[in-house]
Amino acid sequence: MKRAHFIRPGPILLCCFVVCFVSCRAPEKNQTRSKAGLKSTAPTGVYASTTLVGRFTLRLETGGGYQVLAEFPSDASTQSEKGRWAWNDAAHEFLLTPNPTSAGGFNFEFRRLRLDPQAPDTLQWIPLHGAGAVGGTIDYVRLKRSRD
Repeated sequence: MKRAHFIRPGPILLCCFVVCFVSCRAPEKNQTRSKAGLKSTAPTGVYASTTLVGRFTLRLETGGGYQVLAEFPSDASTQSEKGRWAWNDAAHEFLLTPNPTSAGGFNFEFRRLRLDPQAPDTLQWIPLHGAGAVGGTIDYVRLKRSRD
């Protein structure tokens, strides 16, 4: 009687397990490994800006949450938005996604915030639909990191 030749399933299953384990344990591109575990390179903290319209305060939490507070002195009103952020390490920018429950009450599109290349403690608000361009220049709203 002839013996059938086939590949043993043991080594294949072991290779699949090792590949799966390694891919689940590898850090993402926007994270670095340290003795304390995985840490994001995102510059989290509290940022603030005062504009002609009002004052914006942005809190970027290390756990991935954010809150924006807009205060308007002209009519003593406030608006706020909460959500989650993701850090794009290649573009040096935050991508913000508002919580569905807080959407609709906030009149500003805080979705992209880029790290200012000339001032590493400052974020530039990148509007989704155009910007205040006058004479070919763009004046981004800048949020400066608070020292607290």
